[in-house]
Amino acid sequence: MINNQAALKYSNALFELGKEKESLVLFQEELRQVMDLVEMNEDFEQVFFHKQILPVDKKAIIKEIFTDQISKDVLNFINLLIDNRREQHIESVISNFNVLVNKEEAIIEVEVITAIEMTEELKNELLDKLNQLLDYTIIISSKVDSNIIGGMVLKFNDFIVDGSIKNSLDKLQENIKKVPASMLGV
Repeated sequence: MINNQAALKYSNALFELGKEKESLVLFQEELRQVMDLVEMNEDFEQVFFHKQILPVDKKAIIKEIFTDQISKDVLNFINLLIDNRREQHIESVISNFNVLVNKEEAIIEVEVITAIEMTEELKNELLDKLNQLLDYTIIISSKVDSNIIGGMVLKFNDFIVDGSIKNSLDKLQENIKKVPASMLGV
């Protein structure tokens, strides 16, 4: 509970700063860069979250890596998290911040899961269809999961639209199980 409250406090503060500076989407993109590095670089992740590394040393590393990559506001925000020893909450902070920005800017992030990699043409076609259906700016992220066999699964907000072949086969199997054995000639 305390961790969630801290994350909300920091994300709300950054949101207000982003609104004031009209930089919400920029902040969102820059925070995504930071999280990408945390998630993709194990060495950086270990240093960033290590409790025995002094804040001054962490901030020097952050400054060296991100000075020309992100705005001073986001850099200062990350330094604030480090100074207050709240860097372990960065994922929650960014997640809460993204929710606030997406609501403010009418953005919906849609995760599209397919059995094989989507072509750019198919992504653009899907984006056009979603833009026609929804009055939001749509951001698509794609993921490959061969277990769905074919079709696609869309995940956004609290919704899942499952148009996968696996889902259709599972439903067919359920329906067949409901048929009385006497009707099958058994």
